Amino acid sequence: MKKRFLLASLILTSQASFGQLTQSNEPAIGASSLMYVVDTGAVTMASVSSVTGTGVTWDYSTVNMNMATTQAIAVSDAASTPNASEFPTSVKAITQGTILQYFNSTATERVAQGFVFTDPTFGEVVVVFDTDEAIQMTYPFNYGSTSTDAYVGSTEINVGVPTTATVTGQVYSIIDGTGTLKLPDVDLTNLFRLTTMDTTLVNAGFTSVEVIRTQHEYYDLADQDLPIFVDAYISISGLGEQRQVLSKNFSTVGLKNNTINDVVLYPNPSNGEFTISGDFAKGTVEVIDLSGRTVYSSEVTAGASVKLKEVKSGMYTVKLAADGKTSVQKITIK
Repeated sequence: MKKRFLLASLILTSQASFGQLTQSNEPAIGASSLMYVVDTGAVTMASVSSVTGTGVTWDYSTVNMNMATTQAIAVSDAASTPNASEFPTSVKAITQGTILQYFNSTATERVAQGFVFTDPTFGEVVVVFDTDEAIQMTYPFNYGSTSTDAYVGSTEINVGVPTTATVTGQVYSIIDGTGTLKLPDVDLTNLFRLTTMDTTLVNAGFTSVEVIRTQHEYYDLADQDLPIFVDAYISISGLGEQRQVLSKNFSTVGLKNNTINDVVLYPNPSNGEFTISGDFAKGTVEVIDLSGRTVYSSEVTAGASVKLKEVKSGMYTVKLAADGKTSVQKITIK
């Protein structure tokens, strides 16, 4: 249960746009972005967290961008997702890796109803904020705006028998800076940073786990409504710490030239049907299981759906080839 909750707590991600955050500039259903997992090296969370204000520089110039691991961020219609029945009031669902967060919004606020996390070893965890939903921010949200809200929900953990645990927490959001993001070979200007901090307690009566998270998301509205850079840090009682940094920019030119850009699989996790988007017109796709066996192969066009039949639940590799380039992604099938 601890491992599952560690990964699941990465999902409390907010979206923003430069100048003023409103309902109208949330990422739309169908929006997607391929993010590269980077090595932070000597860049500590404290060194960038302390940089706030206007006209500042967030210095990530020493991170190692030579990483081939990717993670997709994509926005889906909540009603089309496998767990839609458990989140009947949600309008959108954001996929980040194997995590799916559900939310809706009005002209005055954005509200999360919970999230789903699927692990090929431990299975699926569904957390529903069924007692008190989480207000992630109030609209309009500008530089210096803050939002604080408590949430209460439930999840089910398996300790020999299914056991319901309570989930309580508080989320704090602030747009705390505008300025320049300094990467190893490029300076990205006119960005703003959304910082989210939350404390979550999972209590099953006989045991409890506390998760404390800080996440920085950097946005460039001229580029896209989704974040172009994410820095997430989590501390979990009794388990330790974890940090993950994602970047849309990829500095290794030679490797990128041989890779199909912006490939995203969604929804992920999937019930066996998923969409492939990316910078290609037509190619071939293979779905490979953990034993190396190809369970599906076909020609595919960008935006087309793949429908897997009679495959077991678990993690699969999706290999896409087009125009002499390739892309390798992971997808979880429920």
